[in-house]
Amino acid sequence: MSSRYASDGETSLRAFIDGRQDDGTVWVQQPVDLSQYDYLAVDYQVSRSFNEILQAAVYTGPDTDSLEERDFDRSNSLSGHDAAGWKTFVYDVPHDSEGIVAVGFNIVWETGAVGFLDNVRLTDSEPTTVRPTTTETTETTETSGTSETTETTAGNVTGITRQ
Repeated sequence: MSSRYASDGETSLRAFIDGRQDDGTVWVQQPVDLSQYDYLAVDYQVSRSFNEILQAAVYTGPDTDSLEERDFDRSNSLSGHDAAGWKTFVYDVPHDSEGIVAVGFNIVWETGAVGFLDNVRLTDSEPTTVRPTTTETTETTETSGTSETTETTAGNVTGITRQ
């Protein structure tokens, strides 16, 4: 658990996965009656980095004693987004009886990584979602009597003015 980041409430799930030996998946799971639900929504902490290290890992389906990496939907990367912050990923619930919900992270790079997820929810209609917001910032630096203003949006330079 982490109180440093939360998309809803005051805490989120913080998970570490050590991928130094190979890729893999870490998750938490809970049994649930899925018959009343059409969607699973999960808020994940995403980044702007082009280097894919973690993927969202989600499973909704029959309870199994041998859940494995290949059972998870790993189609959503947590890297390469327009802004860093919380983003909701929505999944269809294909199972309509007793089963389990499992959410976590898949690592695709041979390193250790920490991921955050929050606000796991099952719904019978399109869920509300969150997206990271891009922010515009202006930074002015002065050297040798001249000034330079750099404008950025979501960390990308959108303009430079020299005076």
